Amino acid sequence: MEYKDNKPVRVRWERIHGWKRKRLKLAIHNRKKYIKAQYDVWNKYVGREDVLYIHSRIGGDNWHHYYKEVVGKPWFIEKVDDCFDETYCDIYAHIKQLESEDEE
Repeated sequence: MEYKDNKPVRVRWERIHGWKRKRLKLAIHNRKKYIKAQYDVWNKYVGREDVLYIHSRIGGDNWHHYYKEVVGKPWFIEKVDDCFDETYCDIYAHIKQLESEDEE
């Protein structure tokens, strides 16, 4: 890998061979799949006025402490861990739309 400011920039595939190459490709594939899953859930609810997006710090292992309290609620729709920091999660909640005063 090439580094810039101690962070990897890109993978030099010609220098990686055998089982290490297979393992790295699998890790990259799984990471892309995990990121895509988060964005697929986001795109499913984006633009809907009856869904509230909540970004909270109860992802990963923290979720086990709140699972029973949150999932049983009637407003709970779906939860997905943040793909860049798994201590955060995105929770989607169903909310009632408020009637505007202009419609009356």
